[in-house]
Amino acid sequence: MDKKYYDLLGVSEDAKKDVIDNAYNKLLIRARHDDSIDMQTINDAYDHLTGNVKPVVTEHEKSRREKAVKRTGAMPFYIIGGIILAVVLILVLPSIFTKTPDLAVTFVGGYSINDEATILENKIEDLGIKNVEVTRIFLDANASSAEADYAGRLALGGMLQSNEGDLLITTKQAFNYLLIDDATLMVLSQSILADLGIELNSNRLVYQNGIPYGIDVSDISLVTDAVSGNGETIICIANSSEHFDEVIMAIKLIFE
Repeated sequence: MDKKYYDLLGVSEDAKKDVIDNAYNKLLIRARHDDSIDMQTINDAYDHLTGNVKPVVTEHEKSRREKAVKRTGAMPFYIIGGIILAVVLILVLPSIFTKTPDLAVTFVGGYSINDEATILENKIEDLGIKNVEVTRIFLDANASSAEADYAGRLALGGMLQSNEGDLLITTKQAFNYLLIDDATLMVLSQSILADLGIELNSNRLVYQNGIPYGIDVSDISLVTDAVSGNGETIICIANSSEHFDEVIMAIKLIFE
């Protein structure tokens, strides 16, 4: 049975989790434009191979649980209902009153942003992306204040955990920090870039432990003019991003 799951994702039976994640991400992207891909089956295969298999509850167990609930009387239903309602309100209300950006661009590194950054922001907004959110996070291990660097790490970690980031523009140092957790950034192999509709010279890919996670844009003035400071500038995509169309538009704009 496992071989079937590996075949569905197009990976070998000895594939490690990062390879499985990479294959799954590629299928997820392709499915946006190919209705023939059965994502329910792909999701089941991914869940099985990564240990996210949900337990199967038999009919006998269901019947036993129903009888046990009936014996407890009606009061627990009110208690459970109240808990569920409270959880729903906690999770849903913030999303009602907080508008999720269509594209979240984050500058991360040990530099300050100058006025030229607005040029890049305006160009992205001119693409027709209505709600663009730009965040600037100062992160520099050589900062004069250890507290400032620590605050930057907390801000970056919070942004990634809350899935608020899409396109990241980083210094080399910040890029290395992001990859302390290799699940933070999307793998950007040539095949995945092709699936995204992005054509780039392979020499632009920035690798970490032999895996491409970023694109070198140090020679592109639209980006470098938006930051003050020297050194390598890299763009990368947060692995949690769900705004692929907007990210693709922004990356293509940068390389025009």
